[in-house]
Amino acid sequence: MCRLRLFVSLFGIQLISAAMLDCRAQTDSVVCAPTDSIFVEAFMPDPILPSVSADLIQERLPKLERSIPLTYNEHVQKYVDIFTFKKIAYTRLVLGRVPLFFPLYERFLKQYNLPDEFKYLSVVESALNPKALSHAGAVGLWQFMPATGRDMRLYQDDYVDERMEPVKATEAACKYLRDLYRIFGDWELVMAAYNSGAGTVKRAMRRSGGQTFYEIYNFLPKETRGYVPLFVAHVYMLNHAGDHGIVADAMDYPIPFDTIQVNTYLNLEALARHGSISLATIQKLNPAIVTTILPAHTRNFMLRLPIDGLDYFTENRLAIMDSATRQPVIPVLLASGRVPNRLDSSAKRSSMVLPGASRLPIDGNETPPAVAAPGKLDAATSARIAAEAAAAANGQPPEMAETPQRVIAKKAVAVVEKTPAPRTRPHIEKPRYHTVQKGDTLWNIAQRYSNLSIDELKRLNKIRGNDVKRGQRLRVG
Repeated sequence: MCRLRLFVSLFGIQLISAAMLDCRAQTDSVVCAPTDSIFVEAFMPDPILPSVSADLIQERLPKLERSIPLTYNEHVQKYVDIFTFKKIAYTRLVLGRVPLFFPLYERFLKQYNLPDEFKYLSVVESALNPKALSHAGAVGLWQFMPATGRDMRLYQDDYVDERMEPVKATEAACKYLRDLYRIFGDWELVMAAYNSGAGTVKRAMRRSGGQTFYEIYNFLPKETRGYVPLFVAHVYMLNHAGDHGIVADAMDYPIPFDTIQVNTYLNLEALARHGSISLATIQKLNPAIVTTILPAHTRNFMLRLPIDGLDYFTENRLAIMDSATRQPVIPVLLASGRVPNRLDSSAKRSSMVLPGASRLPIDGNETPPAVAAPGKLDAATSARIAAEAAAAANGQPPEMAETPQRVIAKKAVAVVEKTPAPRTRPHIEKPRYHTVQKGDTLWNIAQRYSNLSIDELKRLNKIRGNDVKRGQRLRVG
């Protein structure tokens, strides 16, 4: 998942540069790609940076604690100081986005019986930007990698990426967190596994012999060590920012919308232009659409449109959709490699002759073609006329005449009828196998193959425990 991809160096500590903050003032549709340098020396000394009272933080954290431990340590202190004094703009930005996504998170977390505090995990992952993109290819509010997204049934192609769809991605994240808890039974270990993978955490547990996050701390990757303290600092800051004089510059609230079902090509720019709807608003309501079009193979896509101004769209829906669903004409190259012009098409039209009809001049300057003189017919035509005359003499209609073409066709049909049908062999399904990769677990392997449960996977491969080894070949069907 997100290996502190976005924010530790975002704060000049352990992750990226301030690329995310540099683009914050532009638009929510901007995909802010962090730099590739994830590792910067952890907790660099900053003698100028003021510090929030450690006693005050230690006093407040237990009051915020519910299901997930909020352990205070020097790393939490450092992050709180950075949020409070060094990266105030980032704190204000996140505070402004809270009303847009937290109600959605709270609903799904309650539905899946997960700690409400996990809503802060998305802030750590993406700063509540649904189009956040990491250097490693993780995308969305919950920063799913492509393979994990597919495991969680999040559709991805060149036009639509459901990792950026808030509702579907949030539900997928809840399922993933729930399944990680079934494996580890500890919320801090769940967060560590969400960051670096279940396999990484299991190896750290085996090497250290520990069963909690801080017992295996020194055996975890450097960026994962800072992940849980960063989560704790976010919980503190988003609850006590006002006490430190930090408020949002502007609050971002959900936009009321209605939906239309799309089952064909759709150009969002044309839809916005003809429907008098802001393109930026359509894109904000539909962050999963990667470009400004939906392809012709689109089926059952629910497109969100703002209710404000929707009356005009409803009244003129047929005309607007006719324009927005009209695909652009792609020019066809001739054999010579050039695009046909009007002269080419005119010449093609003038050379077309309908069967059984004389070719008429296209304009007054064109002369009719010469008609073949009697006695000058070609051999095929002469044979056809003779066959039709013979049929007429026998009282048969012309269409029954044994012309050379009909004789050849009958022979071809006779050959086909005599050809024996190929024998069909019973279809036997071959077993399918999966080679265990780094970070694979029984759970995510089972998720990749439909209709396969963990119990069935263990039965097929005679596995007693829950561990698999890298390179191991497992039967999956």
